[in-house]
Amino acid sequence: ILVGGGASADQLRDRSRTNGLGGRVTFLGRQPYDRIPALAAAMDVLLAPYAAQQRFYFSPLKLFEYMSSGRAVLAARLGQIAEVVQHRENGMLYDPSSSQDFLCKLGELARSPELRARLGANARRTIQQHYTWDHNARLVAEALEKAVATRQ
Repeated sequence: ILVGGGASADQLRDRSRTNGLGGRVTFLGRQPYDRIPALAAAMDVLLAPYAAQQRFYFSPLKLFEYMSSGRAVLAARLGQIAEVVQHRENGMLYDPSSSQDFLCKLGELARSPELRARLGANARRTIQQHYTWDHNARLVAEALEKAVATRQ
């Protein structure tokens, strides 16, 4: 299932047909935000594919949502993604300059329900322990308290 739109959606749809995958890939296009948790829960692996870039900055909200779903995540080893996803601990990372590495890691996840379950559970735990809105609010409050204390 591919959810979302954008410039590459049509290219992916064409490549899917060309490679004989038309019956195995469902393109849903853009979806309302409130449908995303149910769609994520229906998947075995959630993908965060990004092309290799020298200056990569990523606000990882989508990654956090994927990880909080308790599903295995396969993501590009780039910037902030690689700070959140610990390879083989709470997700899998692939070299974004290697489509072979992406396919190899995706195949490994496809063949191992145990690995997917372990990574998904660890991913959810990571989000609950370090990346909730409450956690971020506490960090901001602590920083403000330190700034006030320093100023006084």
